[in-house]
Amino acid sequence: MSKFLIGLFIKFGKSESLRRAVLMMLKDAAAKSDNDIDDAIVKMIEEKLFPVKMSNDTFFNIDFETPTPELELSVELRCREVMKSNDFDNVKRYCTHLIRHQMRQDLFLAGLLGRLAELEALVAIKEMKESKRKNRQTIGRQIKKIFRIP
Repeated sequence: MSKFLIGLFIKFGKSESLRRAVLMMLKDAAAKSDNDIDDAIVKMIEEKLFPVKMSNDTFFNIDFETPTPELELSVELRCREVMKSNDFDNVKRYCTHLIRHQMRQDLFLAGLLGRLAELEALVAIKEMKESKRKNRQTIGRQIKKIFRIP
């Protein structure tokens, strides 16, 4: 299975979106470690893959929206409500619910990113086939070219 995935990454490695996805996964993994060596390696990989600095506000050419002030206020009020609560059992239930909900969100986003990468690959394949079709020299085109027929 890993040979298949490696072959897939090599085949579609020319896709900028896939390279950005892999780079973001590497950054996330490097951020979780406690040494600086992997951070330096990820920075070097980023500089080689993207000579122009990659923005943290975009992913797959999708801009991250800034939350509205109303949404930020709502989140802040809920956080303060949890912090001042003395009912530890309800806080524990709330935390376990959030952990389970985050798992479902992670699964959904992983599936979404996989589908997005698949669609990017299909578009790349279609573009390659189209460019090959346009560059193909048929006998009729060669005759027109020789005799300069429009």
